[in-house]
Amino acid sequence: MVNFSELEIKDILPNNLLQDKNLVYLCQAIQPQFSDITQAIMQVLFLPNLSKLTGGILEHLAWWFNLAADESWSLAITDKQKQDLIANAIEIHRYKGTLYGLKRALAPLNIIVNIEEWFEYKGEPFNFRINIDGTRKYTPEQLRQLDYYINRNKNVRSWVSGTIYSFDLPCQIKLACGLVEDELIEIYPRKAKHE
Repeated sequence: MVNFSELEIKDILPNNLLQDKNLVYLCQAIQPQFSDITQAIMQVLFLPNLSKLTGGILEHLAWWFNLAADESWSLAITDKQKQDLIANAIEIHRYKGTLYGLKRALAPLNIIVNIEEWFEYKGEPFNFRINIDGTRKYTPEQLRQLDYYINRNKNVRSWVSGTIYSFDLPCQIKLACGLVEDELIEIYPRKAKHE
């Protein structure tokens, strides 16, 4: 395959026209202008230059790829995450509603999830639970958006039976918390008895 930016006019001429020296000289004469035009075209093509784009251009591309705020766009923090979402937008939409699609949609956001389907943990049919790496710090708004995003990308007939935020932090005191029917229950260790 020919690289568009390195294309020369004489490369696209058939062999019988290359025999005409005047035509070859004409191609060499207009080649600088042709190269300038191809360079200008390469700057206008957004997707090949996606890694160089920032800010408003990324937002317009997100709108064009239907990555609205209620999708994953509001969860992307860095320009790199936004660029990765745009680069994977077609595949995310293609597999929307599948287990692979949900994992693929969360991957550009660097959200590590383990999804267990109902038959893997002996739950109710058509339910699944999600184990999210809790070592990344989420704001309450991001957690609401993440929950909404998971519901938008899951299979319509499936239900999220639980979201578990796992923390793997070294400490000497063991703490635990649980979520039961949208009510947060915190369990604290007993206070030490003083003698």
